[in-house]
Amino acid sequence: MRLAPALSGLTLCSPADRAARASRTVAAVVLATLLLAAGATTAEAAAAVGLPAPPAAEAAEPAARTTAVPADSVYQAVDPRRVMSSVPLGPRSTTTLTLTDVPPGATAVALNVTAAAVSATTFVSACAGGTPLATCRTTSAFNPAPGEDTPAAVIVALGGPDGDQVQLYNNAGSLRLFADLQGFYVAGTPAGSLFLPRSPERVLSFRSLGARDTHTLTLPSVPAGATAVAVNLTAAGATASSFVSACPAGQPPAVCTASSNLNPFPGRDVANLAVVKLGGASGDQITLYNNAGTVRMIADVQGYFVDAATAAAGAGRLRPVAPVRALTSRPMGRRAGHTLTLADVPAGATSVAMTVTASGTTATTYVSSCPAGTDVGTCTRSSTLNPRSGIDTANTVLLQLGGPDRDQVTLYNDAGTTNLIADVQGYFVADAGGQVPASSPASGSRSVAGPETTGVPAGKRLTVHDGDLTI
Repeated sequence: MRLAPALSGLTLCSPADRAARASRTVAAVVLATLLLAAGATTAEAAAAVGLPAPPAAEAAEPAARTTAVPADSVYQAVDPRRVMSSVPLGPRSTTTLTLTDVPPGATAVALNVTAAAVSATTFVSACAGGTPLATCRTTSAFNPAPGEDTPAAVIVALGGPDGDQVQLYNNAGSLRLFADLQGFYVAGTPAGSLFLPRSPERVLSFRSLGARDTHTLTLPSVPAGATAVAVNLTAAGATASSFVSACPAGQPPAVCTASSNLNPFPGRDVANLAVVKLGGASGDQITLYNNAGTVRMIADVQGYFVDAATAAAGAGRLRPVAPVRALTSRPMGRRAGHTLTLADVPAGATSVAMTVTASGTTATTYVSSCPAGTDVGTCTRSSTLNPRSGIDTANTVLLQLGGPDRDQVTLYNDAGTTNLIADVQGYFVADAGGQVPASSPASGSRSVAGPETTGVPAGKRLTVHDGDLTI
């Protein structure tokens, strides 16, 4: 019997909680209707009820992109360090983070942003310093809710007068923001790493960690020259509010715990992307640390950052874009998939960096993402996020592109119904003349399927029947 990825089967809320949330939802709908009747724009009405503003003209997928093409950038990992600590933000307010020691030519930054002490359901947007607020808030990075600390891995273009600033926006209520620096994307230098994507693969399944326990994970099939791994971390069955840190194997505990990647708490499975420098004697290990209680850890590899001097064909440099909504509130039923065709994918792109958000979820579930054309049984062996009723849930993925034109990804929902949203942050583009790899299945998986074997045309909705999965 195979367990569904990253589900703990816990009861998440009481009938009273559900009734209260239903009342808030009705009130939000009434308020939005009144605002629209009074002449407010759709964006203004959405903001008033705690939702991200929709893209211009309420465009269906995919949205057009009009931003200039920036220089492609290599990744330079750093030892994680806290660069913002407990900065308060009220409703519809912003804060500007100025980073120190930004390398020359830096175009974007990799951050882990955490919201704590949240007073109301809200969304947080992340964009380059100096971005107009109306533009910044058309996409969201994550969706904090009261009673839980919420982390999010983000890739954000740098802006401001000196190209060293990031802007963070909170839509509703009050909260406190923390930010941990993971690395920079830098143009005009060969000194760095390229991203080599893989079809998501589970490398750690339900490993129990106690209070202040660590686990050193040896990663399989690490490519030559790898410097860091992109891994989706999921915590299930937490017995206490805690934080989990991920760091290179061999790093002193005091250094490892100076930043965090995940914030588990009882009653919910939570996931977050981490880009972690590799360590250990063979350069193929990372260490996970849990601070309090016990928790079961799951890890799914999405790819590796490989030294540019030794990178294999298909490894790509980041081409950041101004965040753009590529999928707007797509309804997904039980055991259903959707193939998303992305607009304006650059020639030679191997993978996409995007935020996936689930909203209006009716049941505890998991959402998987994979290159278009991947067999359903393979796609659902890993997970991207773990939505539950009453809470909007988001996570970032670094996902290999698939489909006939290498411009598609597939999203899958396991249970209940949910509405999926996707915001593109950038693409990884292979060097000129580099070969774009075929979508490779995870080790031990079945062969990749496409329209010629499934009968489902590219870009069409795929409904997965019960008999297609082993649960």
